[in-house]
Amino acid sequence: MNPDLLKTYDDRYAKARARVADALSGTNDRPSARILRWIVGNGINPHNVFSWHYDADQLRSAEGAATLLNRIDRAFRDGKICFPETEAHGPYIHIGSSAQDPETPKIFHTDIRANGHGEDVIEGHRIIGFCPDLDAFIAAFEAREREREVMYRELLEEPEP
Repeated sequence: MNPDLLKTYDDRYAKARARVADALSGTNDRPSARILRWIVGNGINPHNVFSWHYDADQLRSAEGAATLLNRIDRAFRDGKICFPETEAHGPYIHIGSSAQDPETPKIFHTDIRANGHGEDVIEGHRIIGFCPDLDAFIAAFEAREREREVMYRELLEEPEP
């Protein structure tokens, strides 16, 4: 293998690892770093946080995670992060060019169908805003998780005779 190519790859990997380490350090307050710390700190399944599974899959490697962090920051900066909810899914982060107009939820049809929600995705899908306050997003997500926890606990309790 070409030693220059190997050095270039090593340099890129080192930069990616440094970017992820910086995001996890707690000193970086960019949206992507806060999201990554929240996911890692709370053991949240990333597939429930991101609208596309391949976004979550990027977290499996340092290079992928660094790329995802950069995309999240760029999306927040450019106003391309939306804050939709579906009855099936709840709040999630959608990164991409289709985060445009809250009056036309049909633009999310392909994205959500590709995310495994089935063919009939428009009904029950409402967009509640764009460029959300990150704290509000996390609070909404955690509230949904608490509601589910209470529901599961009630289901597991034995009925009274």
